Amino acid sequence: YSEAHGGKLMTLSPSAINEFVTCQRRFFLHYVAELTTTEDVDDMDIDNATFGTLFHETMEKLYRPLVGKQMQSKTLKEMAEDEAKIEAAVDAAFDKHVFKVKGGTRMYNGHQLLNRNALTVYVKRQIEYDAEHCPFTLLELEHQVYALIKVDGHVVRVGGVIDRSQRQSDGRVCIVDYKTSTTPQTTKSMEDLFDGEKKNRASHILQAMYYCEVKTLSEKTDAVVYPQLMYVKLATDKRDEAVKIDKAEITDYRKEYGEEFRSLMQETVERIFSPETEFAATPVVSNCEYCDFKILCGR
Repeated sequence: YSEAHGGKLMTLSPSAINEFVTCQRRFFLHYVAELTTTEDVDDMDIDNATFGTLFHETMEKLYRPLVGKQMQSKTLKEMAEDEAKIEAAVDAAFDKHVFKVKGGTRMYNGHQLLNRNALTVYVKRQIEYDAEHCPFTLLELEHQVYALIKVDGHVVRVGGVIDRSQRQSDGRVCIVDYKTSTTPQTTKSMEDLFDGEKKNRASHILQAMYYCEVKTLSEKTDAVVYPQLMYVKLATDKRDEAVKIDKAEITDYRKEYGEEFRSLMQETVERIFSPETEFAATPVVSNCEYCDFKILCGR
């Protein structure tokens, strides 16, 4: 990879790590061979990934003016009641990521309008949820964090984009990861997060832990860091944003799981760069159901 890209460092995002754990062959085809699909996808369609992008964009636009400030319940409740403001932010997100225009007249089709209305509801619900959990200080939104690690003589860049970080009233720093899935994930152990033979592996939790690790590596701070997963499509009274290992809530990533997660991640990165790795297809055939490369693999 490095030779083909003029010495450029490979960046391992949490998505890349998750993909390697899920299926080494898919990781190779996607990140090393850099193959892409040639499906005829309608740019105006709203798939799950696009919906997630729209949600992130809308929340960032609404919350960006509040970065660095202590969030108060009154302020957020007023924002949640300002339907015009929320709808304007939603429309701006559609303009950028769906219609790909700036200004002018937009024309929603029926499918897009349904998604626009649903997105408006979820954004309003998220703001109301945040209002119930004030006060906290909003630190960063859609923030890129990267760190360098050494693996068998290789220098590898790890990192990605953290949806949101905030300082709680007790001084801890919370790393928030929005999820538009409706199925919260659980795991019994840290090892299970890196077990590619495990069905229904908790990839969301691995990603949340990964961001905590990179945050502590990239920013030399003694602050207590911990993750939250926000399943934004769930009703607020059915949410449990806490990330848990064997039902135990993570309250201090570094103290409780930092060393163990770092060791498992290091081992995984070493396997990626090992000349003995064959990049075999996943033994869990159900992982292939929605894979872009399943025809190439003969699955």
